[in-house]
Amino acid sequence: MANIYLKPCPFCGQTPRLFGMEKRDYVEPIDEETKNLTNNGWAKKSAKVYWVKPFCLITCVLGSAYASAYGIVDGPHYKTREAAAKAWNKRYNEEDAE
Repeated sequence: MANIYLKPCPFCGQTPRLFGMEKRDYVEPIDEETKNLTNNGWAKKSAKVYWVKPFCLITCVLGSAYASAYGIVDGPHYKTREAAAKAWNKRYNEEDAE
């Protein structure tokens, strides 16, 4: 597994962390056919999701905004580690705006 580089917070300089988990959905088995199609109600397939969470200083603007938007849970989910890192590492560039 290749190392993923994450840029530090642009406001306070703290290093964020990359997290991931496997998600499964639960379907209420209303009949025997639904139980057979699923694993007794649990979806047979699961998906891995990844996100980057900043661990900013308490006075950081980004940390406050992130905490207000996502609470203590996580953040926007991505399908790959690379996609999550790319989204975090993207910074505003004036040339891109034109």
